[in-house]
Amino acid sequence: GGGRGMSQAARVELQALLDAGWQLVVLESFEEERALELVEGVARERGQPCRRWSLASGLIPGGEGAGSLAAGLEAMARIEEPAVFALLDAHRLLDDTLALRVLRDHLPKLARRHQCLVALGPAFDLPAELQREAGRMQLPLPSPAELEGGFRAALEEICPESPPERL
Repeated sequence: GGGRGMSQAARVELQALLDAGWQLVVLESFEEERALELVEGVARERGQPCRRWSLASGLIPGGEGAGSLAAGLEAMARIEEPAVFALLDAHRLLDDTLALRVLRDHLPKLARRHQCLVALGPAFDLPAELQREAGRMQLPLPSPAELEGGFRAALEEICPESPPERL
């Protein structure tokens, strides 16, 4: 149906940013789950694993690099194979001077390894040092058609025997 339109556009935009060689992409969205799904989908299309990192959990799986963004980046630096790293709550962490330096030192290495970082958060005030280093995009709110698709799927899960005629 037409319900995939918005996500499809966002997927194409993220794909284009990565194809253009951005090693750091800032993805603004108030819906972390939806943003993560988008990043995971694009990583899959590129044939790469999506490794998520958060301050609390570190790199999933394994948990390395929890506690600070600098520690997280150092854990990522130990991974040699191509990957897309999804950094959660990154908008809160980019004002850390040490992490910023580690990140900037790390970017050329990412390019050689075919890796990229996608920083997720509701709104980013990028430090000056990163303004030229980061591709930026926003994940728009879901369209009515997407929402309707989601409601239908939820309703079918709840009562599979009686499909809703019309919402």
